[in-house]
Amino acid sequence: MEVLHQNKSLCCSSKLVSLDDETGMVCSTCGEVDKQISCMNQFSMDHTEKEFDFNYNLSTNLQVRNRTKTKVNLTVNKINKIRQIISQQMSIAGYHNLVDIEARAQELCENALMIEEKEKKIQKKNLEHLILCCIYISLRENFFTITLHRLATVLNLKKYIFSLGKIFFKLKKIFKLTLVSLNSAQFFNVIFLKLKIHDEFLTKKCSEILNLMQNCGLDLGRRPELIAAACFTFAFGVKLRSTPKAITFLKVAASVEVKIDAMRERYKEVMNIMFEIGSKIAWIKGEFKKSDVFKYYPYILYYSDNLNTRKTESAKKSQLPIDVFSKKNYSDENSSLDSSDEYSEDDLNVETSNDGALNINTDIFLPPSFVKSKNRNLELTAKIQRARKRIKLMQEFFTSEGEEFLNLDEMDTIVEDLILQGQSDETILNKNWKKLI
Repeated sequence: MEVLHQNKSLCCSSKLVSLDDETGMVCSTCGEVDKQISCMNQFSMDHTEKEFDFNYNLSTNLQVRNRTKTKVNLTVNKINKIRQIISQQMSIAGYHNLVDIEARAQELCENALMIEEKEKKIQKKNLEHLILCCIYISLRENFFTITLHRLATVLNLKKYIFSLGKIFFKLKKIFKLTLVSLNSAQFFNVIFLKLKIHDEFLTKKCSEILNLMQNCGLDLGRRPELIAAACFTFAFGVKLRSTPKAITFLKVAASVEVKIDAMRERYKEVMNIMFEIGSKIAWIKGEFKKSDVFKYYPYILYYSDNLNTRKTESAKKSQLPIDVFSKKNYSDENSSLDSSDEYSEDDLNVETSNDGALNINTDIFLPPSFVKSKNRNLELTAKIQRARKRIKLMQEFFTSEGEEFLNLDEMDTIVEDLILQGQSDETILNKNWKKLI
């Protein structure tokens, strides 16, 4: 620094230094202040009477300056690298010309580096992970439907997914971010858009199936795009009333960019839940196959909703904590879907009047096939009774009471022949009458 004046009375006049804190000129060896030179110092013109505290001002000021300068330089040196990696990763992920999102990601990354105490230990790999999480947060803040798993897969960092998850939650905690959670329903729009499908029936069924799966807890710990793809495929099967073809699985998996095997696993879980519910319905008799799930889907849906409502009302009446039915596993041996506990004969309230008509409680939902089957059995039972009575009268000689048997149809004749062959009433009721008539 330039020396304004040299005083020969000082011990080392050639080693005078100038300070920038309004104290003037001092000797670098003994620390004595030259008042004459101090008065001429441009930094102390307004404070000539202020005493100089050499130890405090000199040491503290220099330490603060060095520390601040070092930290700023470390951050600035990485700005270009951060910006380059962000642009590269955004381009690979397919997001172009999103200046605001890139700026937000860069801001998050720089703030994270400033807060990070072990900044010098951040390597290139860890820096890329941090930047990826910042990009993901920026995308989620702008309501992009994408998962961290999907973004890591595109950027070839899928094997570090657990490390990325830790960084993501750490950033959320540091910056106190509140992001709208991803829902499987958001991916339905992606599927309909990419497959170019506009169908109100499918939209309604997808929503119904997803709600049922969420009530069963199927969405917990599973990727939302896989759940959405599985529910959409099952809804498509409900529309076709049969199992979808393999090409359907491929197209749906490609629409949300997931692997076909992973999607099939979620689809099997949806199918198993539907099958478990269907097998518990009281009026479904005989062997219930998985192929029958699509046929009985409306009744499966009603049964699950009705059972959930009844459990909730029962818990309220008893003033006990509600047993959360939505978190039950249908495959559990102690499942609450046991038909003997939930659907009793009194609930169905099926009675017959004198005319043989079926009297059904209108508050209980029964499928048309059940009503038809019950009416057919009642009609056939009456014909069997008439046939046995007629055979008995014919054996005891024909009387005037036989006038009621003058108007006989083909079914009466067949029933009579079967009785004469020695077949029981139960065997006759279980006959396939469509083939016999």
